[in-house]
Amino acid sequence: MLNNNIYLAGILNITEDSFSDGGEYLSIEKAKNQLINLSQYSDVIDIGAISSNPMGKDVSIEEEIKRLKPIIEFAIENNIPISIDTWRYETQKFCLNYQIKYLNDINGFPNSDLYPLLRDHEVKLIVMHQISSGRAQMDQEVDHNQIFYSIINFFDDRLNALIQAGISKERILIDPGMGFFLGNNYLNSFCVINMIPELKKRYGLPVYVSVSRKSFLGKVANIENPKERNYVTLACEIALILKGVDWIRTHNPKAIKDSLKLLNYIQL
Repeated sequence: MLNNNIYLAGILNITEDSFSDGGEYLSIEKAKNQLINLSQYSDVIDIGAISSNPMGKDVSIEEEIKRLKPIIEFAIENNIPISIDTWRYETQKFCLNYQIKYLNDINGFPNSDLYPLLRDHEVKLIVMHQISSGRAQMDQEVDHNQIFYSIINFFDDRLNALIQAGISKERILIDPGMGFFLGNNYLNSFCVINMIPELKKRYGLPVYVSVSRKSFLGKVANIENPKERNYVTLACEIALILKGVDWIRTHNPKAIKDSLKLLNYIQL
């Protein structure tokens, strides 16, 4: 059944080396323009200033904050809802000085030192599972038959820790991870897509997923260039909507919006 309550997070990477758009929005003016463009079709803009790409370069905390600060301030001045995509404690603390709407951690908020600050802030938390920590890992092998247990064990432990720390369950979204966050077996991502209904039933929380231009899609469609994966990305995103996902993080929110206009005329 089609989920007409889908929410969209537009991706804005202020980075040199994100896998599909590195360097495109590193200048402040280009980043601001893209923020405005994405805001026309997105419920929130997810902004990252350090790449989680397995081949990504190291960026200092100072540089990450320097990239984020003017864009955060511009977004708030223009009433554009934003999410900050960072797994580093110091950057997370800095961002909590602002009234951001979401904080997105690819490590799922492992640092309990942050919990008192999170408890006292209204920010919603995107808690992501991955099999490693920090950046995605291209060389880790996880059998697709085991990925279910990795996800369940992670969320059982992490959600309990956050809730025990006084963070309301209503502020939490869960992201099972995709692509290299699940290891180098491309089948893992498809296993997780099929798990979406079970995750929703087990945790009763909004499920947030990002498949945009990822390599597992290219593997199946034999498309090496990430920028040429937009069509297979859209196909997978529509499949996720049919699976009942609540949030999709995407480079092209307009494509989803336009597709949903059509799908609402079709009996599904």
